[in-house]
Amino acid sequence: MMKRPTSILAGMILVSGSVASTAQDEHSTAQDEHVLRAQAQEAIANTFSTMSGSLMKALSEGGVEKAVPFCHENVKQLATKLHEQNGVRVQRVTHKARNPVNQATAEELKLIDSIRAKLDQGKTPDPIMTTNEKGTRVYYAPILIPAETCLKCHGQPETDILPADLQLIRSLYPQDQATGFKLGDLRGLWKITFESPTPSKP
Repeated sequence: MMKRPTSILAGMILVSGSVASTAQDEHSTAQDEHVLRAQAQEAIANTFSTMSGSLMKALSEGGVEKAVPFCHENVKQLATKLHEQNGVRVQRVTHKARNPVNQATAEELKLIDSIRAKLDQGKTPDPIMTTNEKGTRVYYAPILIPAETCLKCHGQPETDILPADLQLIRSLYPQDQATGFKLGDLRGLWKITFESPTPSKP
């Protein structure tokens, strides 16, 4: 029986090794992304719990009149504390910003438009994982208006938002665009930026 040339056998071994290596890399990448997504959702849950709890306390103590100044004065401090706790940078970006620092970039606006289109079609939008120009993973998840309480600051002016409260909002946020929302509308996106391209914990 004729034997296969050694060079052909060597080539087959190299190809086989390459395929196995590629499969391992893909499996590792999938595992990494699963870990990152879990980290991101945990950070979002912690942030939402902390911020909504503080906001609801302010609302119960003094209504919108106390809640709006509370947000204006304390959100940055809360964000820094949550950054330290979660090990990732937690932001909110939107197409209709109250604070200009939360204005979405051109690329983020495209994501927002695509998610709004899905919602208009009655579909549930999924979170999105991307990689920025530095090789750092960035996770985006939709923020929907979850409760009627939110409309006291973000609903229809003169209808959901009382005139005095609207005046207060505009005095603190002269460039405010964050009104006119309805229950279930897309308010913006959670933006979770990881501090390295790989998971920081198993």
